[in-house]
Amino acid sequence: MKINAGKMRSTITIQKPSTRGGSLGQTQWEDFATVKAEVKTLTGRELSSIPQLGGSEVSTEIITRYLPGVTAEDRVQFGTGRCFVIKFVNVETEGAPRLTHLYCREIMTA
Repeated sequence: MKINAGKMRSTITIQKPSTRGGSLGQTQWEDFATVKAEVKTLTGRELSSIPQLGGSEVSTEIITRYLPGVTAEDRVQFGTGRCFVIKFVNVETEGAPRLTHLYCREIMTA
């Protein structure tokens, strides 16, 4: 797929669980990367075309330039107070990896 940098106008921060751990068993998060991305709300038709998701509660696709090291254990911070749990990561493999697709579910944070 060709990279359309003009669609990547949102800034997101990918966070990984901290190895230090949090107080009272809560997960602490550390920033991994801050990148430009395209954030899309998925429709039912788009969701059914991705068999790897297996009916999981995915509502959003986030597309970035190729970014190694992102896993389904990470999360995404977007804008003011919006947080997404990554459910599935897909790296395009046509030629050299060029895009990373994150299929996410938005969560409410306090």
